[in-house]
Amino acid sequence: MHKTLKAILRPIAILICLTMLFCGLLFLAGLGGEPIQARVREHVGESIPLFEAEGSYPELLNVKSQFYTLDNFTETIILQEALFMDTARHPINIFENPRVNLIDVPEGTNAKVASLIAAVNGEQANSKYSYYWMGFRSIVRPLLIFMNYPYIRMFLSLGFYLLFAATCFSLYRHANMQAMIAFLFATLGVNCMVASVELQYATCFYVMFFAMLLLPYIKKTRFSYPEFFLIVGACTQFFDFYTTPVITLGGPLLFLLASQNLLADTDTKWKVFLKCSLFWLLGYGATWLIRLMLVYAVTNENIFAEAFQKLRVWTGVTYDSRYSDHSIFGAIWGNVRGIFIYPNLPMYGVTAMATCVLYIMRNKQRKLRRPLTISLFVALLPILWIAVSYHAAIVHNWFQYRSLFVLIFGVLVFAFSPFIQDDRPEKKIALEQEPKQSVA
Repeated sequence: MHKTLKAILRPIAILICLTMLFCGLLFLAGLGGEPIQARVREHVGESIPLFEAEGSYPELLNVKSQFYTLDNFTETIILQEALFMDTARHPINIFENPRVNLIDVPEGTNAKVASLIAAVNGEQANSKYSYYWMGFRSIVRPLLIFMNYPYIRMFLSLGFYLLFAATCFSLYRHANMQAMIAFLFATLGVNCMVASVELQYATCFYVMFFAMLLLPYIKKTRFSYPEFFLIVGACTQFFDFYTTPVITLGGPLLFLLASQNLLADTDTKWKVFLKCSLFWLLGYGATWLIRLMLVYAVTNENIFAEAFQKLRVWTGVTYDSRYSDHSIFGAIWGNVRGIFIYPNLPMYGVTAMATCVLYIMRNKQRKLRRPLTISLFVALLPILWIAVSYHAAIVHNWFQYRSLFVLIFGVLVFAFSPFIQDDRPEKKIALEQEPKQSVA
């Protein structure tokens, strides 16, 4: 009885603590009064020429492909939300998420850029985005105190590649070379060059990188792996603008399952797969519901109706004539196309040939291990996610296809797993001496 009660109360306590942390981060990031607000306004204003020059949906490197498209449309919204986050004068803004949304603009005018200009010029907000946490504001607004958006892009990209390199090293150290190569190819396969330069695109990758870097040290804390994934799911809901949330589950989960010293028992791996997935979903979903409840409690706005109507439309529960030609198969295919664009095909070809050669050589030497079949089940997570939210996956396939990072990573982990050798002394010591993490 005591153990069952503890198992129920701990996740609730974690979610309560995270909610307090999230609200505190948003509130503190918006403090500073008029001097800080003036600097933020100045740097947002300096960012406008870039958006005017590039337009709403520019193609990186002028490659004529939707999968190389930047989303400046959403980036201008992100800057607006950071600008209106003046909690010193309007603390309720962290719940209302106000912005200027101009609709009647002259023909040929970029409406979102015009809205951003109006916001910088002091126009009052006429629209809200209440049903998202928009936790990225807790980072973007402090950055805007010191720099404009072009510089934010530069540092965002630099941080992306540094964290990517650190995660590769962590995979090599705590898992194996094969998992590191699979992670490298999976990241390249979803066009990380584009993902690294946009706040919206990069957010889930940043959450995933940090989660994977922290994962090897969880066994030294009081948290279990499922509780860690609960926290990751909650952080994904807080920071993300609904882009590729499933990668923050699939990436760390494949790292955990592919490691030789974090988990070694096959039965334990299946339990971890199920429990970590369920706890991640609990953290992700519960944090959204908590957000809606807080908005209702603070603003008395019935945000539930709007939020759930949007959810029903995206999942196809409610019919919408705009999406009458959509289908689950069309959603899956529309996203899968993104990972088979031309630059990826040579990489896939070389990988397939090298895997076949290694398989033949190792088979002759009788040095093949049993493949990590469970990784294929993890690989199917983004397909399931796309199938459930298939309307959103079609409308936003040009960036949501990056959820298939998990598909590439999982398939490659499965393909490379027969070649794993535990011949490094530190691996053997780790397997013999290190206690395995509890799944509970």
